[in-house]
Amino acid sequence: MLAREAALTAARDAADRHRENVMAIATLMLVLGAMAIGAGGLLDAQAMRRKAIWAWAIGGLVMVGAVVVFELRPTGTVSLPAATPAAVVPLAPTVSSTTPLGKLQCRFVPERSRVVSSSTTDLTLDWGKAGCMNGRVQYAENGSKWDRILVPAEEQTVSILQFDPATLSYVTTRYFLGAAEMDSVRKIRSQVTVKACSADEASRANLATQQSAIRTALPAQPNEKIVYRCTPASGAATSGG
Repeated sequence: MLAREAALTAARDAADRHRENVMAIATLMLVLGAMAIGAGGLLDAQAMRRKAIWAWAIGGLVMVGAVVVFELRPTGTVSLPAATPAAVVPLAPTVSSTTPLGKLQCRFVPERSRVVSSSTTDLTLDWGKAGCMNGRVQYAENGSKWDRILVPAEEQTVSILQFDPATLSYVTTRYFLGAAEMDSVRKIRSQVTVKACSADEASRANLATQQSAIRTALPAQPNEKIVYRCTPASGAATSGG
């Protein structure tokens, strides 16, 4: 069972890297296509009409190709072949996503991360009941995972903190925004009323809806992605969230 989980984790890591590489290729193609079209404009201004048409055609094809590559990017979903009957062993009961897990020691995973300037110091988290992080910050359900979006008043950065109880992974994605973008996000953030931990499902559902609105206002790709892998811990001060 442990070997299968390790293989699945490795497959997920590889799928994430492949997906990010494909999106990077699509972005590069889009830039090259735009450059070719710009070059066509310069050639046309110099009365080199035939070369300008070729540049426009090539640029257009490359940009269309970029869109196709982006639309056909891998989903990142992975799976392993089912175990043979001889290898099947009784599975432990599935842990509910609302079950408290207690203190966790979370270590930075560099091969799955993209860091620009943030600290990558290991964290100690305390995952309580129903998305209560460190006994004070309420996270909202996002499928089987839990999210909290931070919109600081004095910084030009929006952070999405995500915890997955099933895999014990903690991921921070950061977006570096301009003044106008931050102002727009802060207006949405001002509607969020849930601050402390809450056992009320309706309040958590409302928080999830408000955070979804913030997420739609963010760019498609974050500037940073910091991944941590967590294991049970005890006797340490909490941090993060």
